[in-house]
This record gives sequence, C-alpha cells and structure tokens, in this order.
Amino acid sequence: MAKAYLISIYSEIHDPEKLKAYAADALPALQAHGATPLARGSEIVSKEGNKPLRAVVMEFDSMEAAKKAYESEEYKGALAKLEGGVDRQLFLIEGL
Repeated sequence: MAKAYLISIYSEIHDPEKLKAYAADALPALQAHGATPLARGSEIVSKEGNKPLRAVVMEFDSMEAAKKAYESEEYKGALAKLEGGVDRQLFLIEGL
C-alpha cells in the first residue's frame, strides 16, 4: 500500500497567535492518527514559482489514514483555532 502525505503551503500569515494555537493542537492530533512529521518551517529555498512563507509535510501509512486524520474531531478542533489566521493550500497526495 502506498504512503500518503499531507502538504500545507502557507502564502500569508495574518495572525501568528492563531497559527501558534493551531500548531500546538494540530501536530498531536495528526500524530494520534498516525502522522509522521517530515518537514515543517520557513527555511525554504524556492527554485520555481513563488516562495511560500511556511510549509509542512506529514507522512501517513495510507491515503485512508490521512483522510481519517484530517477529518478527526481532534484536528477539526485545531482547525477552528486557525480560522482566518492564514492563507494556505493544504492537500493530501498519495505516494508512489
């Protein structure tokens, strides 16, 4: 079975305190559902396109596990703390 990845790319941070509150709850919520953090931060070297302010990569054992983690009550609680605090793209992608 292929691994899956949650990738989050931040283009704007409007409220750093909301991001901090979200991050404090999001990581444990995702890890409780099998996430392994692979990369997180703002030290990014852009080679093509616009450089994001921040990016996050989490690995899961499967796409089903990634979907369950994203849809979990724990993660929804973390997301509520982020509301309006950032502009970002977040997606799940299946590995090879």
